[in-house]
Amino acid sequence: MDQRSELREFLRSRRARLRPEELGLPGPGGRRRVAGLRREEVAQLAGISSDYYVRLEQGRTQHVSDSVLDAVADVLRMDDDERAHLRNLVSTKPQRATAAAPSPSPAGKSVRPALMRMVADLGSGPCYLLDRAMNILAWNQLAEIIFEKVIEKPAEYRNMARFVFLDEVAKNVFVDWPEVARVTTAYLRMHTGRRPNDSLLTNLVGELSIKSEEFRRLWSEQLVADRSYGTKRIRHPLVGVLNLSFETLRQSDDSGQLVMVFNAEPGSETDDALRVLASWGKDRQEVVG
Repeated sequence: MDQRSELREFLRSRRARLRPEELGLPGPGGRRRVAGLRREEVAQLAGISSDYYVRLEQGRTQHVSDSVLDAVADVLRMDDDERAHLRNLVSTKPQRATAAAPSPSPAGKSVRPALMRMVADLGSGPCYLLDRAMNILAWNQLAEIIFEKVIEKPAEYRNMARFVFLDEVAKNVFVDWPEVARVTTAYLRMHTGRRPNDSLLTNLVGELSIKSEEFRRLWSEQLVADRSYGTKRIRHPLVGVLNLSFETLRQSDDSGQLVMVFNAEPGSETDDALRVLASWGKDRQEVVG
């Protein structure tokens, strides 16, 4: 991806969402050529020259100091994820293209056997292992039951982002599908900012941009987020809606792999439903076996 273009559009989008009067500047008395803050207004509030900010937004600066980035981020009211994304986009370190990983598979060499065993045995709730492009590499029994509609797909299509945007079934599985779509888009932009030359990520973004109008719309909003915890409401045909909390366990290496671990509040209806599904899955496995 073109880092300069990404940086320019990202900063423009953050300027556009603010109104001058929110930051103590005179309101738009006359016609304004751009929505939100002008470049010179950002520069003024950040304590830098207008020319320097223009070069920063256009990606024509080198060795930008942390203090300047912090000042710009403060003016544009960026959250922690947006600040991290800004730093990724202005990085001057040379980027090497990342070779595409092998086709994801539960038995693939890209996943350590010990990690696969851990995922299979982990917790009383569903969990699965994702690579950096949201391919599902391993899962436990409850995840196979609850996320069956995506896990049952062939390995090359067992991808959570493709499921969200390219499979109509996802809108029934995820009760809050619009929010899931926004978070998925924001996650992909965050990670393409970190790995702009990673073909696994850029090919996925390109495919979704071609095939999903909704993804194109959300991508144009410059959403950025790297949520490591939260909640999801999942609809299952046997037990109804499951209210699940999730935590993300990231690998300490540079693989980009992470484990999504879901759980329910003890004693809740969802907790009871998970027990029912676990028992049902065990019975089904015995029958098949």
